[in-house]
Amino acid sequence: MSKHIKQLKQFVYDNAGNNQHEINEEHLQDCLSSIEHVLRSFFKGRKHSLSPSGTSAEPRKIWHLLNKTQGENRDQFKPTSRIKMLVSSVAEFLIVFLMKEAGVKLHNEQSKIKIKIRNHEMTGSNDYGLNNLMYDFKCTNDEDYRTKWRSASTLAEKDYFSYIGQLGLYDRGVEWSNGCGGWDVYNLNTGDIKHISAKKLDYVMDREIEHLEDKIDEAKKADNWYDLPPCYPTFVNKQGEEQLDWRCARCAFVDTCFPDFKKSKRDLNQVSYIK
Repeated sequence: MSKHIKQLKQFVYDNAGNNQHEINEEHLQDCLSSIEHVLRSFFKGRKHSLSPSGTSAEPRKIWHLLNKTQGENRDQFKPTSRIKMLVSSVAEFLIVFLMKEAGVKLHNEQSKIKIKIRNHEMTGSNDYGLNNLMYDFKCTNDEDYRTKWRSASTLAEKDYFSYIGQLGLYDRGVEWSNGCGGWDVYNLNTGDIKHISAKKLDYVMDREIEHLEDKIDEAKKADNWYDLPPCYPTFVNKQGEEQLDWRCARCAFVDTCFPDFKKSKRDLNQVSYIK
């Protein structure tokens, strides 16, 4: 168990409910301010742009992002998925609050970063630093916690969203970082938390960033988005109906790429082809 995670767990064991710990008001206000921002952002639309958190995007989506295609102002998630993402965001700031109360010396929380890649400038914000190393926080379900997030090697095998490359981009975007510490991963089902070290993932990190550079080059060479293949192919389901891959189905540009694709709705705001 990583030292700062052990320190967090020991702090909670010693102090929760004993009526003796005095909360640091600055830590509390930082936490409340972050949660307020998340709640307000929940109801706002957003401008689509290529950012470190979107490093898994394929060339066609990258083309849309670079050329500012007018898509929906939000991705096409089901209501239950949106609630889960909101809870995940709030959980991050609660855990950060507890780590700071436990005496873990976090720094550069949610600091704004700029990264230039293939003459394209990305902007974003990292989660936090510790001992001048870059850290990212992830919430996950129990199955992924036990499989994908079991170790650094299993993450590398199942890194469908390019979390490794994302952390590497954050590290490149700030002067204070001396490398990547890794990921603090919280299990939304059980409440457990652990640390996955990025120590042995330098090669994978460089490879993912190089792959992103290649995809940006491919997108920039295309005159139009339809000159690029769909990010993910359609397939035929058990009922014999053509169905979109779930990543296309929830994308903000789904109506641009698939304007004639029939979308039947079963429930309010729940598109039937989204898993």
